[in-house]
Amino acid sequence: MLRYYLLCIFLFVPRFISAQHVADSLFAAGDLLGARVEYERSIFSGGSPVTVNELLLKKSFCFKAAGDFQSAYQTLQRATETEAQKLRISILYESALTSFLSGKSDLTLGHLEEIKYYFPDTTSQMFQLLEILALNETHQWEKAQQKFQTYSTTYHLDLETTSYADIIKYKPKNPGKAETMSMIIPGSGQMYAGYFLKGLASTAINAGLVLFTVYSFSNGFYASGAFTGVALFYFFYTGGATYARTLTEQKNEHVFRKFNDSIKEQLTKAGGLKK
Repeated sequence: MLRYYLLCIFLFVPRFISAQHVADSLFAAGDLLGARVEYERSIFSGGSPVTVNELLLKKSFCFKAAGDFQSAYQTLQRATETEAQKLRISILYESALTSFLSGKSDLTLGHLEEIKYYFPDTTSQMFQLLEILALNETHQWEKAQQKFQTYSTTYHLDLETTSYADIIKYKPKNPGKAETMSMIIPGSGQMYAGYFLKGLASTAINAGLVLFTVYSFSNGFYASGAFTGVALFYFFYTGGATYARTLTEQKNEHVFRKFNDSIKEQLTKAGGLKK
C-alpha cells in the first residue's frame, strides 16, 4: 500500500507542476484561452487550498486581460478562506477591482470593507483610489468627498477638493414626476427634464392631433378621426409620457457621468490614476 501511495505522488506532482508551468507560459505568450484551460486543469487536479487559490487568481488574470471582468470576478468567488494573508488580500482586491470594472460598485465597496475588517493594518493607494471611484458610482457624494480630500492630502496631489460642492447640491430630476407631468400636459415632462425644444415639439404634435380629431368628427369624417386622429394621439400621448421619464433618467445619468469623469480626469492628471 505504501508503494502505491509513493507511486501516485511521484506520478501526480510532476504532472501538476508541469501543468502550471504550461499555463504560466501560455499566459506570458498571450494565449489567454489556452492558459485558462490549463489553469482549470490544474485546479481540477486538486492541491492545497493555497495552491488552488493561487491558480484561481491566475485564471482571473486571464479573463481580466481579455476584458471579461464578470468572468474574472466569478472565478475569484470560487476561492476559499486561506491563512496566506498576501494571497487573501490579493483575491479580495482583485474581486473589488473586477466587480468595479463590471459595473457593480456596491460589490466593490463590500470587498474593500472586507480588507479593512480582516486586515486593518493594510493600506494601499490603489485601495483608496478604488474606493473613491466606487463611492462616486454609487452616488455617495459626501463620503466620497471626504475620501477624496484625504487622498489628495496623503499623497500630496494637486486636486480640486471643492469640486464635489456642485454635485452634492444637485437635486436629481424625478422621472416619475416627468412622466406624470406629460400625462397632464403633453411635453411638460420633457421641459421639466431640461429638453425644452423636445417638449415643445411634443406639445405641438399632440395639440395638432387633437385639432385634427375634432375637425374630423365635426365634419363627419368619423373613420379618419377615430383611426387616424385618436389612434395617433394615443400613440404620441403615451409614448411622450414614457419618453419624458427616459429623458429625465438620461439627464441625471449625464450629470453624474460628467462629474465622475471629471474626478477621473483630475486623478489622471495628478498621477493618481493611469489611463
